[in-house]
Amino acid sequence: MFKGCTKLNSVTCLATNISATDCTTDWLSGVAATGIFTQAPGVAWPTGANGIPSGWVVKGSGAVTTATPLTIEAAVAGATVTFTNKASDSVTCKMSDGTEQTIASDASLNIILTAVGDTVQFFGDNAKYGVIGSDSSRISCSADCYVYGNIMSLIYSTGYESADTLTGAHTFDYLFKGNANIKNKDGCDLFLPATNLADHCYMGMFFNCTGLTKAPALPATHLQGYCYNGMFTGCTGLTAAPDLPATSLTTFCYNSMFYGCTSLTTAPVLPASTLVEKCYAAMFGGCSNLKSVTCLATDISAEDCITDWLNGVATGGTFYKASGMSGWASKIPGSWSVENYVAP
Repeated sequence: MFKGCTKLNSVTCLATNISATDCTTDWLSGVAATGIFTQAPGVAWPTGANGIPSGWVVKGSGAVTTATPLTIEAAVAGATVTFTNKASDSVTCKMSDGTEQTIASDASLNIILTAVGDTVQFFGDNAKYGVIGSDSSRISCSADCYVYGNIMSLIYSTGYESADTLTGAHTFDYLFKGNANIKNKDGCDLFLPATNLADHCYMGMFFNCTGLTKAPALPATHLQGYCYNGMFTGCTGLTAAPDLPATSLTTFCYNSMFYGCTSLTTAPVLPASTLVEKCYAAMFGGCSNLKSVTCLATDISAEDCITDWLNGVATGGTFYKASGMSGWASKIPGSWSVENYVAP
């Protein structure tokens, strides 16, 4: 329909059903590299010439999928988003008005989101944003903002939709540290889709992000040392923890992960049978309202693997264990009841 319209940079399509065979094949092939696509709510458009060009900003209340790049949206008018880039190469930011700016390595940019609903999306080709022995990259907000989209757009500016591997140690170290103004938006998820992680990749990523109430899904099954260390420490608004499906653990992998999450009442099921050095140490320390923990470990002999892991939890609670495991007596709060876990 618009193939070869090289200067076309704005399209509004309110279709709600795009399932017909070849209905949008090549419809935006060869249009401008950047532009604005306005869509109807709830439509999952593909990325590229057969859907929404990968360099375009998407507006409207359509479904947020892994094809949505990392996005910050103003919840109040006049919010300033600051990106401090400590990566080795630049970061590109695209605003909802179609303008684009570049943040050089070791530089910062203040982005004013003038109206409620204004957005900025981030793209990069940097393996990591954390710097050992130095400050890591930071994304901060001066007022309430929503965060959603696919974090992998910071690692792969193209093809991030299907990327599942982190290769740089300290990938997203402390990226949102202390950003109390980022919040979850209903129906708009933040995606951390990597299943193969790197050392320290999410360490302290949301440290003291007190406005978050829901953690992103964490599907990784191949962990690396310190990968989730302190990831949600101090997230006092967090009411739901993500599933943690990995059955093979690494040193310090979940150390202090939810430390001080005082609104958390139920821990995710911990399916690993063999624990390793400091893997769960201080994991739920200070979670003063936590009253339900399920841990299926049958070997907890590793050094400091559960040191202080339930220090400061609720006075009364229930601990669910693997049937036949009898070594928990002195490792859980004395006021808690103990039951064998029964799979749903």
